[in-house]
Amino acid sequence: MEGTTGPNGPSPSVTLQLESLLSMQREGRYEDVQNRCKALYESEKHQMDNAAAILKCWANVLVCLGTYDVAIGHFKQASELFANRGNNQESWYCADAARTVQERESLPVEFVEFVRTTSGGTLDYPRNFPQ
Repeated sequence: MEGTTGPNGPSPSVTLQLESLLSMQREGRYEDVQNRCKALYESEKHQMDNAAAILKCWANVLVCLGTYDVAIGHFKQASELFANRGNNQESWYCADAARTVQERESLPVEFVEFVRTTSGGTLDYPRNFPQ
């Protein structure tokens, strides 16, 4: 999984759970991942390092589900949490992902590639996006 564990990164137990969710996402099990992210976030939202990593994972799966406006909000929130913890690399990734999703209609080629990458290749084309 991208990022670090420990200070400025999720705890080892959350890291293992996020790795499992990433595997599920790459299998195309987006609804399952979304539900598990929501539950995990509810239990970890007061631990900022964990919350940021969970929001990033959750935002990525929301992109796969075509729930773009909610994904943008999660990316922005994760970016802010990462920045507050001094994790500039993850903060930048989340801010850039939010921008890519927000500007999807003006940057369709970049957006389609982002969705392919985010889905682990399980989606060839974004859901709820005109062809």
